Amino acid sequence: MPNPVKRHSRTRRNTRRAHDFLTQP
Repeated sequence: MPNPVKRHSRTRRNTRRAHDFLTQP
C-alpha cells in the first residue's frame, strides 16, 4: 500500500510544480 501512495504523491507534486511554472510567467 505504501508503494502506490508514494507514487501518487510524486505525481501530485509534479503537477503543482508545473502550475507554479505556468503562473510565474
